[in-house]
Amino acid sequence: MMVRLMLILCCAAAGWACLPGAGRAAPLHGDEQQRETSVTIIDGDTIEVDGERIRLYGIDCPEPEQVCGSAKDRWNCGESAMAQLDRVLTLNRGKLTCEPWSSDGRDAREEAAEDDTFVCKASNKDLADGLLRGGYCVALPHAFPEYREAERSAKEGKLGLWGGDFVPPDEWRRRNRAAPATR
Repeated sequence: MMVRLMLILCCAAAGWACLPGAGRAAPLHGDEQQRETSVTIIDGDTIEVDGERIRLYGIDCPEPEQVCGSAKDRWNCGESAMAQLDRVLTLNRGKLTCEPWSSDGRDAREEAAEDDTFVCKASNKDLADGLLRGGYCVALPHAFPEYREAERSAKEGKLGLWGGDFVPPDEWRRRNRAAPATR
């Protein structure tokens, strides 16, 4: 009877989690036990977990309304970054962990994080690294060396942003609106 009940609950949870925009089970911080949470994608480098805004450390993605490419091959690079982040989170639902990291590159796990910058992993794969490797974003100057290497690899492969013309996200924000706080 207990096995049958667990099977029913697992099937129900799996079906619910497949709905678009459904919350995903995820520990916000690695040392917490897994619990039901709501994850919302704000833009390519920002998510919201149970109402807490989390910026991915070391990267800057195009804004949702940002368009990249030349006049003949324009594409919405901001929406593309968001879609990729959504794909990764959907494929790895229930396996998200985020650790605080200060915006200047210091490990903030032992101190209260002064900002909302985190290193997040889905199924133990770094979200920022994956976005960089696909060319969906740029590495910030203070980013981990691995992030800068991931960006270099995308540039060499002409992936994503690096496959054509684009305005760096920070410059695009300066031109189009007031820039948010440094990531």
